[in-house]
Amino acid sequence: MKNKYNWIIGFLVGMNILLLGTVWFSHRRPPHPERQEVRKLVEKTLQFNKAQSEQYDVLIDEHQRDLRAINDEILPLKSELFQMVASPEDTVKTRELSEKISQLIVKQDVITLNHFKKVRNTICNKDQKILLDHLLSEILVKMSHQGGPPPPRGPEGRRPE
Repeated sequence: MKNKYNWIIGFLVGMNILLLGTVWFSHRRPPHPERQEVRKLVEKTLQFNKAQSEQYDVLIDEHQRDLRAINDEILPLKSELFQMVASPEDTVKTRELSEKISQLIVKQDVITLNHFKKVRNTICNKDQKILLDHLLSEILVKMSHQGGPPPPRGPEGRRPE
């Protein structure tokens, strides 16, 4: 019985090391292809000129930095939450951690909303604002499925466009 607990503890320690390594090295990875795809879609659809593209790059860097900072807060909370698998059930602690994680995810969404407001209000001209307004739903679908499951299929079995 004691060997069983040692194995579980060893497994959890290993998962923590893996999680911390992922957090540490995630700052050094190139941007996700999906993010580059969104960037190219926006620049192509809105037909940004060189100055607009440069401004957009600055806003993207700021947005990603802000999201990464919140993600750095989320990961240890998720780690703590899933470490509870080896503990007796503690619904109060589970609820507290889940609520903290939820609040941070909402904060990320607000940051993304503000990012697109900045793009719209500081970079886009009148015609580009209209294009961006129509493009946002497609951008959000692409962003929400980065690394996640494919989008749900519609009634005819096709993915929404």
